[in-house]
Amino acid sequence: MKEITIRYLRLCGSAVLLAVVVALVISGIGWLAGWRAAAQFSNGLSGAGSIIVALGFLSLAGGLHMRGGLRVPNRRPDSDLNRSERAKMWAAETIQGYNPLVLLAITGLFLIGVSLLF
Repeated sequence: MKEITIRYLRLCGSAVLLAVVVALVISGIGWLAGWRAAAQFSNGLSGAGSIIVALGFLSLAGGLHMRGGLRVPNRRPDSDLNRSERAKMWAAETIQGYNPLVLLAITGLFLIGVSLLF
């Protein structure tokens, strides 16, 4: 239980750090482009957040396509793994596939939330 909590806290911390870096990059680009109004920065942050969330969903879709969909694959017919071991392996791969989605979704939603504050 403690390891899972630490893992999720690390994931959330990484998402917030990534959001801060993206916000700084967007702010730098806006400053160089001559943005002076808060609405311009807000639009830039919300656009970047939307793109990041979309990339998260695309990474999920690509991961599902690479794994062959949601059904339990029978990729290793010549191995000595039984059906339950293959199902456990598939579940671990599926959970690992959701990590980019969660990271990018938290990052994008954080950026959108910050843009709403302006």
